[in-house]
Amino acid sequence: MAYLVNSGCSDDGFEYFRCWLIGQGGAYFEAALKDPERAADNAQPGEDAEGEDLLYAAASAYESRTGDANMPRGRASPLAEPAGVAWDEDQVGELYPNLAKKFM
Repeated sequence: MAYLVNSGCSDDGFEYFRCWLIGQGGAYFEAALKDPERAADNAQPGEDAEGEDLLYAAASAYESRTGDANMPRGRASPLAEPAGVAWDEDQVGELYPNLAKKFM
């Protein structure tokens, strides 16, 4: 979805799209998990669906509350490999025709 919605998708772009998706709220996020084409219901062609700022929300809140810019870090877990069926750029429009129609 991120690839179609944002006209391409780097690793960082995918992370920012996930933040945007989560930032839309729990019900929206759950609907997108059930039907991936719903992931872009709130997105508009020509506007990036990215929520990079959400990545920094906890650190910003910590600094605001404590005055300390060095938020303690927990133990990081390794990133999991992507799940699902592999696809290539030539197939994405066929896999998600409604998104392709809206964003291509």
